[in-house]
Amino acid sequence: MIAVITIRLKARTATITLIENETGRLLMKVSDRDEGRGQGTNPGGGRGRIAGSGMGAGGFCVCARCGHRVPHRQGVKCTDERCPSCGVALLREGSPHHQKIEARRSDTVSDSQDSES
Repeated sequence: MIAVITIRLKARTATITLIENETGRLLMKVSDRDEGRGQGTNPGGGRGRIAGSGMGAGGFCVCARCGHRVPHRQGVKCTDERCPSCGVALLREGSPHHQKIEARRSDTVSDSQDSES
């Protein structure tokens, strides 16, 4: 951790945390708190991006081209990583985008098997 800055204005508190990850990239986390108002008024209920559907710290990043798998590193998006085999941006295994590509790939395989028979 590099720095934590807390700002308080009336009943609101904002905290800015600067963290340097393993690759030397500087990450900034901002939390905004409205004291005394519970979960807030947004439809997500304060559960983070996409209503709390985060995939957690574990899992793998996968190459859509060659299928190479790399363990996911916490705090680093898979799309910011490159495949060590072919250089393509990686996807989070099990993400909606990865599922869409896998479905398209299985449709292509089944279509080619149907044409061979």
